[in-house]
Amino acid sequence: MKIALCGIPYAGKTTAARELVVKHRWSMVDYGGLLKIYVADALIAAGIETTLQDQYDNKAKYRRLQQVFGDAIGFGTFNAERYIDAAIALYTPKAAPERNMVFDCVRTPEQWTVLKDRGYKVVRLVCSREVQVERAYRHGCSPDDIEAVLSDPLEQGLPEVPCLEVDTSKSRDILVSFSCNTR
Repeated sequence: MKIALCGIPYAGKTTAARELVVKHRWSMVDYGGLLKIYVADALIAAGIETTLQDQYDNKAKYRRLQQVFGDAIGFGTFNAERYIDAAIALYTPKAAPERNMVFDCVRTPEQWTVLKDRGYKVVRLVCSREVQVERAYRHGCSPDDIEAVLSDPLEQGLPEVPCLEVDTSKSRDILVSFSCNTR
């Protein structure tokens, strides 16, 4: 089974993907992780010392930079196929390529199309605004950061894309919440 997660910020996409890895032994394609690698390389090339872990540890600090950089290189649009294939190649285990896969996360219709063509079922994760803001605060976001993130066009969770929707306000165990049948 191959699923790709999309959804609003702080809906629990990465948490759900990691739960599939830990609890159910799935493989995870960390699409944002590939972008973080590119951002770290660019910052280091510009003489700014950083690590990949810095971006994971300081999500609020780096998020806008990642969005702008991704837009500039066509990460979600005109080069989506190239980057998706690179991410799948990077994160697919050589010893078990037939393993169940979860792709974290889809942000554009172009990415959705590529993944659908690769056999992925797209699942949109949503949560209440209250839960979303609470999770953002836990990640170190200020009120201004939250509004900037939530107003970004890439952060709207692909509302126009037909897919199964799972509310993660109470639970992020998405295997319990869906059967991978799209509407």
